[in-house]
Amino acid sequence: MVAETPTRSLVLAYLDPYNLEFLAFEIIRVIAALKKVDFAVHFSTMDLQRNADMELDETRARFDVAAPGWREEIGRLRPSKAQLPQAFFAYWLTLVKGLGFSFSREMPLVTSDDNAPLYRLVFFSRDKFPNKIWDDVAKGPNRDLFN
Repeated sequence: MVAETPTRSLVLAYLDPYNLEFLAFEIIRVIAALKKVDFAVHFSTMDLQRNADMELDETRARFDVAAPGWREEIGRLRPSKAQLPQAFFAYWLTLVKGLGFSFSREMPLVTSDDNAPLYRLVFFSRDKFPNKIWDDVAKGPNRDLFN
């Protein structure tokens, strides 16, 4: 797909994996080769909150695809069990930043009908202008669009 995309195209990559096991960082890295690409990603907070402590077991390795090297980094930080999901998310953000992206300030948490967290809608780009647009869309009265 990347090879077939015209080099001067403006591209929005929308990633909506069922869970973190299918949010392969390698896919983000490959798509990031496009110079003018922005991303909108459904980051599964439900999967992260339910399974982060179990994924510390190296034999499981489901989250390794989403954030290569996360166990080593988080092991160094030694977060509590309650802090583990946030530490994982913060590490994933640093991996994406390492590809030259910056994030919008607004990362709406989408919840179920009974208010359980499902996913965080994360928008990132290499340019400030798309992030500013996203911040305007994702805050204030527009926030209802995500619930």
